Amino acid sequence: MAIDVNHFLTLQAVKQENFLTGQGFGQLNRPEKIHFLKAVLNYELPSTSTVFALKLLKELNYPDRYYFRKFLYHIDSSVACAAKDAIKQCGTSRVKKCNEFINMLKEGKTDDRILLAEYFL
Repeated sequence: MAIDVNHFLTLQAVKQENFLTGQGFGQLNRPEKIHFLKAVLNYELPSTSTVFALKLLKELNYPDRYYFRKFLYHIDSSVACAAKDAIKQCGTSRVKKCNEFINMLKEGKTDDRILLAEYFL
């Protein structure tokens, strides 16, 4: 199911947020949601809609922290803060995964650790 970006852009800010929290958008799978949000963020949106879209991308665990960098210097500070939060989450989630992997290697048996390390590398 594809959602029309042009229709979304004609809506007012409140209706855009309602659209993103509604059933039509909620039924999409994760890659479709990410694709739609990135397509929408290429246009000039109201600041509230931009913040909401950035937060949704963060909740979807969008891994590209460099994508959020272009919003750091937005004229509205709420957009910049949302971008900072998304970048921070990207960094901490990767560090957390690395720490979990290191702990698995520390706690495992010698043979298991070698197999795990080879598998992940």
